[in-house]
Amino acid sequence: MAIKAKAKGQNAANKVKGGKKKKVALKFSIDCSKPVEDGIMTVTDFETFLKEHIKVNGKTQNLGTSVTVERNKSKMLINSSILLSKRYLKYLTKKYLKKNNLRDWIRVVATSKEAFELRYFQVNNEDVEEEDENEQISDLQNCVKRFSRECLPELGRQVTNLLLYGVTKVNRQYCGSEKGMRRFNEIAKCGNHELNRKHDCMDSFLNQLRLVEKRTDDEMVEMRIHYVCCYFSQFTSCVEETFHVGNSKQKCPTEKIKQNVIDLIGGYADDALDMVCGEFGNNDSKCDELLRQNSTNTSNKKDDSKRGKLRTSKTANQKAVAKSILPYFVNIFGKL
Repeated sequence: MAIKAKAKGQNAANKVKGGKKKKVALKFSIDCSKPVEDGIMTVTDFETFLKEHIKVNGKTQNLGTSVTVERNKSKMLINSSILLSKRYLKYLTKKYLKKNNLRDWIRVVATSKEAFELRYFQVNNEDVEEEDENEQISDLQNCVKRFSRECLPELGRQVTNLLLYGVTKVNRQYCGSEKGMRRFNEIAKCGNHELNRKHDCMDSFLNQLRLVEKRTDDEMVEMRIHYVCCYFSQFTSCVEETFHVGNSKQKCPTEKIKQNVIDLIGGYADDALDMVCGEFGNNDSKCDELLRQNSTNTSNKKDDSKRGKLRTSKTANQKAVAKSILPYFVNIFGKL
């Protein structure tokens, strides 16, 4: 009897005069401004994801008039006339981040009872020197982000911020936990094997980027992306060749360790290149054809200029002016 009485009381509390249930009016917001401004997240894509994945009566794509998902600049607004859990929205947001390889870099933070914000992870270090170094790195990254936001067109901004994302992702993967540090130490011997040869591979790649950067004619605009993608593939192949010289069997005993070295090196630029490379991203035959055409046309400089071919030069074997791919990528993609 007591249970029935309690149930009646609850039903009564959910009703107004006339015996009708109270209307539910829930409002939630998800602020995505930080990753959106940095070009690593598209708010319209997130809007579509929410509309397709929020369940009403146990079914997706069944919002009707019960739930509305709207966008206000970089903020998502969700209004519901039925019971909708804030925790459920957080779960869907995390699912979207994971799907787009952003989960390791961005967290979903509650800022009020009805609001979330997407923020970057902050790695806390007890060591004062590490904190100072991380603060300096953070300042430099913020400087690059500000430059890309204020000075670069959309593609250049996206590529630049994806490069920064790659740096943060790799650093978090290996330096954010004891397991990651152990894994890093396991591949260090292999990574340092024939280090001078690996440096030569990087110097060659940077000089190739420098040659691509110098080309400013209109016919080269589309070709630039192809050359950058193919030269990066050439760079990773150059690194792989160092696994087969000297006492490589002792330094790099397993294929897994070798692959981990490649993943570590490529992890800094993979996200950016995946976005722009398309069919040239992992297609050796297309790259072979492109670079072969370039090689056969280096004898005629004027003809090269007309056809959009990239000439090599004696300076290709010199030390690179910049020691990072970032300034070259900024200049190359910032002009597209």
